[in-house]
Amino acid sequence: MKRSNKLLLMLVLVTVLLAGILLVIRYLPKDEEPSETAPGADRYKLYAEEIGNVTRVAFKHRDHEACEFVKQDGKWIRPDAPDFPVAGDYLEQLLASILTVTSDKKMEVDGAYGFDDPQFTIEIDGKEKNVLTFGTTNALGDKTYFRLNGGDVYLVDRTIWAGFNVDQLEFVGQEEIPQFDEYHYLQIEFPGFSKEFSYNRNLWVIRDTLDQTYHDKVSAVVNNYSALYWGGTVAFRPDEETIREMGLDADHVIRLTFMTPLGGGYGIDDGKMLKYTLEIGNEIPGTTYVYARYPGSPVIGKIFYTVRKNVLLLNEE
Repeated sequence: MKRSNKLLLMLVLVTVLLAGILLVIRYLPKDEEPSETAPGADRYKLYAEEIGNVTRVAFKHRDHEACEFVKQDGKWIRPDAPDFPVAGDYLEQLLASILTVTSDKKMEVDGAYGFDDPQFTIEIDGKEKNVLTFGTTNALGDKTYFRLNGGDVYLVDRTIWAGFNVDQLEFVGQEEIPQFDEYHYLQIEFPGFSKEFSYNRNLWVIRDTLDQTYHDKVSAVVNNYSALYWGGTVAFRPDEETIREMGLDADHVIRLTFMTPLGGGYGIDDGKMLKYTLEIGNEIPGTTYVYARYPGSPVIGKIFYTVRKNVLLLNEE
């Protein structure tokens, strides 16, 4: 074949190949999320606030009740429930994850981004008042459509608000169960049983009679108590019927009252004792916990069941 014919054939093949490439490019599926990408390594800086400036937060997660917290005199409270013991450190830990919002993708066209029924909305009062709204999750599941104060739509990392997917009871700041170095007095009360014990010469004895019969069983109760911790919060302000079902009503509750020396005192009657009472209810079905609370507290927590088990053994021969 002559050289000129070979060159012509090669030119034809290259032309056909280029035409094919152009056709493929033309008919490739269009991006389902038309967007503008931030140039270079820059990101859109959408929102920034310092935790020290925040005085109010109100948020609603699609799967949970709405919550509002206000900071007064350096302490977080619930305006609708002033006796709700807010875990301020936990709340601020979650807030820290959402006080900086950036994105590398801005949505160019209107679309169904889920803002009619957002997954999460939060109002934050800082230097200014702002509303952050998070719509649906993108197809890959790693980002969420976001807008600030009803403005432009961006894609942001969904993890910045994921921590708020919790029940309001997670924000209860339950005090730790006091643990003493020494236990010198214990009063145990439950239906059919009420006795006071004191620790005398390494033995638990009935306070008035010095009877040592209960020493082993009381020691087991004290040992269980000394290892107790709150396993979580199960209710806030339950009604009387629920209290009864939990076994925390007057007809069923187990009440433990401990006393230990405070300062230079040692005797039970010298007025220098630290006193602490814990109320214990029924076992929580399907768990290894029982209901418990501080007397009169609106918060019901849970503790390990063995202390209840050993208390009830006191009424058995």
